[in-house]
Order: sequence, then C-alpha cells, then structure tokens
Amino acid sequence: MSFQTKLLLTYSLLIILLVVTLGVSFYQYSAGVFEANAYSNLAVISEKMSQQLDNLIRPMDFIMTYLLSSGSFMSSMASIANLDRDNPENLVYINEGIQTIKGTLLSYSMDKNFYRVSVFNNKGDFLSSNFRTHNVSHNLLELIHGLGWTARADS
Repeated sequence: MSFQTKLLLTYSLLIILLVVTLGVSFYQYSAGVFEANAYSNLAVISEKMSQQLDNLIRPMDFIMTYLLSSGSFMSSMASIANLDRDNPENLVYINEGIQTIKGTLLSYSMDKNFYRVSVFNNKGDFLSSNFRTHNVSHNLLELIHGLGWTARADS
C-alpha cells in the first residue's frame, strides 16, 4: 500500500469520525431542544385546558353556593326531604317548601344566566328552573337511586 493511499485512508477515517461525532452531538442537542419544547407546549396546553375547565365549573360553583347560602331554600329542601308525606298535616309544609324552592329557582338572574338548574332529593322530588320543558321521567326515583355519585354526596 502506498503512502498516498495510507494518507488518504487516514484522513478519510478522521473526517468520518469527525462527521459522526458532530452528527451525534447535534442529534443529542436537537433532541434535548425538541423535548424541552414539547414539555413547554404541553404545559401551556394543560394550563389552557385547566382554565377552560375552571371557566366551565365556575358558574356551577356560583349557583351551588348561592343556593346553599339561601336559608329559605335549604330549610325548604330539608322540610320536603324529611317530613312524613303520609301525614296530612305535613302536606301544607311540603307544598310551602316546594313553592319556596320553585320561587328561588325561577328568579330572573337564574333564568337569565343558566339554561336549567335542577334540584332533586331521595324522595323523588325533582324541581327545575326551566319550566318550559316537561320531560320528567315517570321512574325518577329509580333514576335518582341509580346515580353513582349520590351516595358520596349524601356522606
């Protein structure tokens, strides 16, 4: 093998080694930058989704707080849920409670800001702020007891 061939082979191997080293270094750098960019984009997307979820839940939280802070609403809910319906003397209090709840649900601000606010109890009473719809199921008590989250809400 001649000296020129050895020299060409040596420089060729040196250039190949240099190109491979630079290629691997560039790949590692690029992969790190792309990964950091992906994490940054994921953080921005998750923050926006969190804000959208908060914006969806905020009105529901407001109306729930409004109803729970109303003394007449809560006492009416307690009376229709706890009074014995077989006793005719209690029917007056139950009807008054239902009218109070309906009056609270049919307020102007609730009708203006919410399509429907519905309340129900374990006795099968279902009251809604949207009085224009009359599609309440006949087996409402079965539907209420079939909801998986009512046991957690009761405790």
